[in-house]
This record gives sequence, C-alpha cells and structure tokens, in this order.
Amino acid sequence: MSQETDQVEIHIRRTAASEFFNSMKRAVVLIGKHKFTAHIADTDAQKIAGLEVATEIQDNEGMLFPFEAADHITFHMGAVKFPLDIIFLLEDAEGLRINKIIHDVQPGDNQHYSDNNVSAVLELKGGICKRLGIKRGDLCELRTRMVAAQSQIEVINGQE
Repeated sequence: MSQETDQVEIHIRRTAASEFFNSMKRAVVLIGKHKFTAHIADTDAQKIAGLEVATEIQDNEGMLFPFEAADHITFHMGAVKFPLDIIFLLEDAEGLRINKIIHDVQPGDNQHYSDNNVSAVLELKGGICKRLGIKRGDLCELRTRMVAAQSQIEVINGQE
C-alpha cells in the first residue's frame, strides 16, 4: 500500500470510530482517586464491536460492558489494535468491585479471558492499572451521563 492509501484508510477508520463512539452513552468511572471516561457498550452490536473500531485510546478513556445479570463472561482481543487492561467487575454490598485484572493484553493475543459472576467489564489502556496502582478489590463508582464526544476527563490524582 502507498502512504496515501494508508492515510485514506486511517481517515476512514477514524471517521467510522467517531460516528460509532458518538452514538454511545458515556460514564465517568471513579477507581479510587482516578477518573476515566468510558463509552458504555450496552447493545449487542456495541459489545461485539467493542474497541475494535478504535485506533487508540487515551490514558483516561475506556469502554464499559455492563451485563443485566451476573454471569460467566469471556473476553478476547479480537481485532483491537492496541494493548488493554481487561477488568472484571462484580457487584457486592458496597458497589462494583474489581475481581480480576488481566494486565496489558497485546493486540493479536488469541487467548480468551473469563471470570465468574461478572456484573460488568471495563477495558482501559494497557498498563494503566499497574501504573496507577489499581488492583483487585478496588471499588469502582459509575456516574452515567451523556458526555459530549469532544470533552475529555483527565486521569487525575484527586482533583479536577
């Protein structure tokens, strides 16, 4: 492929990704003192596509996959083009809690990762959990709201 063809393909992917993500609700996800903006994959089509349409995500972005009932859930990288941390969440008396983290899963990884009694899965940029000290047992608070596609919430340490 020529460099021009590559640029056209990148533009088409970004446009498609932008349209896809603009159609989704977003949530602010608080894990300890860290804030993320997550696209909510609440339809089957959104869950199947996941982050495969994205070319990258920022440190403060992710995708949340909520499930109506806790269940045995399996995830894989599919055609995702960048590393991810896959976080399995379960609901307890205090809220959503991190039950399992698969760190820094690389593109092309064909393994399937699963956990039991999962209420939701959160995908974040690969390596971010280790870098920020996010671990099993941490609580996740979700603040669901519509967030303009252009706005971003910084990953911060206790302040906005």
